[in-house]
Amino acid sequence: RQKDAAGNTVHTETLKELSKRISAATAAVAKHRKIASVYESKYLAKKALADASETLAAVEAEVKKATDAAAPLTEEGGERFLVAASARTLAQALRDHMKAKELTHEALFAEVAGGASDGIPKDAFVEHLAKLPEALAREEIAFSD
Repeated sequence: RQKDAAGNTVHTETLKELSKRISAATAAVAKHRKIASVYESKYLAKKALADASETLAAVEAEVKKATDAAAPLTEEGGERFLVAASARTLAQALRDHMKAKELTHEALFAEVAGGASDGIPKDAFVEHLAKLPEALAREEIAFSD
C-alpha cells in the first residue's frame, strides 16, 4: 500500500497513522497476553491438580478393592486359600483314584468308612487321609495337621 500511496500525501499520512495504531494495538495485545498468561497458567495448574485428584481417588478405590480381595491371603496368612487349594487337590486325587479303580461314589465311601453303615467316623476318615499319599503315590496330598 505504501507504493500505491507514494504520490498521494493524504494516503501516506493516513497510512502512517494506521501503522502507528496497529503498532500500539499490537503492543497492547502483547501486554494483555502477558498478563493473561499468568492467569492461564494458574487455571491450567488448578485444572491439572483437579484431574490428578480425581485420578488419585479412582486409584485409591482400586487399591482398596485389591486389598479387600487379597485380605484372605495377606491378613489371615493365606489359611483359607491354602485350605481351599488343599481341598481341591484332595478332591482331584480322589477323582483320579476313582477313575483308575473304576469306583463309584458309594464304593469309595464304603472303602473310607471301613464297613460302617451310618457314615464315616472322624477317626476312620483321618486315618484314611493319613494313608492316602502312600496308597495313591501322590505326595501333594500329604497334609500336616
